[in-house]
Amino acid sequence: MGVYLYLDESGNLRMAKGPANYFVMAVLRTAEPASLRQTIERARRHALPSRLRRLPEIKASLASDQFRGLVYRGLAQLQGQECWLVSHEMSSSYLLCS
Repeated sequence: MGVYLYLDESGNLRMAKGPANYFVMAVLRTAEPASLRQTIERARRHALPSRLRRLPEIKASLASDQFRGLVYRGLAQLQGQECWLVSHEMSSSYLLCS
């Protein structure tokens, strides 16, 4: 049985144009990627309009509360997984770890 890592980030480190006061990176480790896929697919089916269901990525900030809730509750119920979150807050040109 293999181990799968999923990584996602949000914000920037001020290396790109546009305002950002934060940078967040999340990593999810699971030995059961099929269960994770089913959780996301279930949320897409039940909480997204049909035109959005096939998009490769759904931005949580643009998704409905119903979609976010289904994903978060589904992730909490998965067995055999670990999740890490790294968050940084920007202040002027300094990177502050929080």
